[in-house]
Amino acid sequence: MKKTNRILAAALLAGLVLSGCSSDAGSSTTASEPDSAASGSSAAAESDAGTAELDTSETIKITWYQANNTGGELSNMGEQLSFQEYAKHANIEIEWQHPSSGSDANEQLNLIIASNQLPDVILWNWKGMPGGIAKYITDGVALPLNDYMQYAPNYQAAMDEYPDVAKVIPLDDGTIPAFYQLDPDPRRTTYYGIVMRTDWLDTLGLEVPTTMDEWHEVLTAFKTQDPNGNGQADELPYTESKDNMLATFMPAFGILRGMYINQDTGKVDYGPYNADAFKEFLTTMNAWYSEGLIDPEFATNDSKILTSNMVGNLGGSSVGYVGGSVGNYIKAARVDNPDYTIKGVPAPKSTDGTAYMVENDSLMKVGGGAIITTQCEYPERVVAMIDYGYTEEGQTLLNYGVEGVSYEIVDGTKTFVDSILNPEDGKSRSQAVAPYASPIWGFAKVMDYDAQAQIQYEVSEQNESIENWLTNDTSLFVHPNMLLTADESSEYSMIYNEIKTYVDEMTLKFILGTESLDNFDQYISTLQGMGVDRMIEIYQGAYDRFMAR
Repeated sequence: MKKTNRILAAALLAGLVLSGCSSDAGSSTTASEPDSAASGSSAAAESDAGTAELDTSETIKITWYQANNTGGELSNMGEQLSFQEYAKHANIEIEWQHPSSGSDANEQLNLIIASNQLPDVILWNWKGMPGGIAKYITDGVALPLNDYMQYAPNYQAAMDEYPDVAKVIPLDDGTIPAFYQLDPDPRRTTYYGIVMRTDWLDTLGLEVPTTMDEWHEVLTAFKTQDPNGNGQADELPYTESKDNMLATFMPAFGILRGMYINQDTGKVDYGPYNADAFKEFLTTMNAWYSEGLIDPEFATNDSKILTSNMVGNLGGSSVGYVGGSVGNYIKAARVDNPDYTIKGVPAPKSTDGTAYMVENDSLMKVGGGAIITTQCEYPERVVAMIDYGYTEEGQTLLNYGVEGVSYEIVDGTKTFVDSILNPEDGKSRSQAVAPYASPIWGFAKVMDYDAQAQIQYEVSEQNESIENWLTNDTSLFVHPNMLLTADESSEYSMIYNEIKTYVDEMTLKFILGTESLDNFDQYISTLQGMGVDRMIEIYQGAYDRFMAR
């Protein structure tokens, strides 16, 4: 009954909010500042249903700051049809503001915040900002939304529907800081893992390897049996770009490159500090490198060289993304080699028999968040506007655009129109959809996997890769949305940055053999002297708070 009442209340408020909207309200691309004369429109009256009725008959103007996520197709987000309709529903004119290209976007935002001339809304990846979003609540930049949730019944309903997602939204003290991109579908958050030339496996009569011993056999076959068929021993059985440090194979030893959950203790641990497991990993990688199974340039390859290796019929396996790797490699390589096939494959099993997922953001259930700043004159109106993005109608608008323009209903399924799925002028589908909707990148909405897949996944191997990666276990992961306090973040970063530099340097030396593994105990002692135990302690405290939610 409580759930039914909540749904009825949500429907009632949605009707009340939309009933006051003018269909020919002002443009969403106006360059005007917020209109202080319209302050009366922000008044709200409590309704019997526990929600609130808003008078939206008067047009108000706000500023909205975020990255321009159209890949250069539009000069600002207000040119996108979905956002024009989005603003009309609320009878709000939006002046869209974006950071300039060519300089650090986070620094630009901090300069704006420091100037105390805040836009009304800021949509950002707050996890990438020092101190996280909690700092901006503490500093009085972001308005806590708890007292405004009566104007956001659909956001609340979404959190009720997806409790595992909702768990990561509040701060530890219960503050709701932002309207987040919600990603309840694991297919959308599983986009990275190990990739392998499965056509090479077929050529050699091999199966996808499932253990490190089987991986050794397959990589050796790639090295010695000429799977690219050019008569030369030029294959690179495993290749990657710099900075990964062969971390692809660390889960097979029950650890991750960064912080992880130790399966023996159930506590937070740091992978390169687990003496037994990390030393075993280094010993194995050193042996594989010595045998020529690892690209000798793995520590210096940039992304262009990696792509050249994989598309140029040299690389047999790597780690990468479902779009930027699997999709792009296949499209590029099949121009000359129609049999070229690469897929994401499950990770090799650890000694405990579990195939742990390669470290990435597969547990990320919320993305960027839209905060309402404390300088916003119309918080109730803005909350109600953003809440519309969590209705079924609003989600369809933002993910697909307008029916009959950018999508159609085909056999009961929303399907983008042919001009988007088969664009002309050499455009990609992502470029073609940009003037209409935002199915790939995040916004304050519930993301739709089917919309994304239609645009981003053009070959069947991409969907197969996701399904294969989804079989991996994520028990090693510390949830990426877990929050440190501002003070914790500062102390942790100071220790971690120094340790990471040292660990990367020593990892490379141990693998290349320029540093003997006989000196491994000294390496562990150095980490202790650098404060690794305190670093783990900080993370453990934040993890305990997160798990107590």
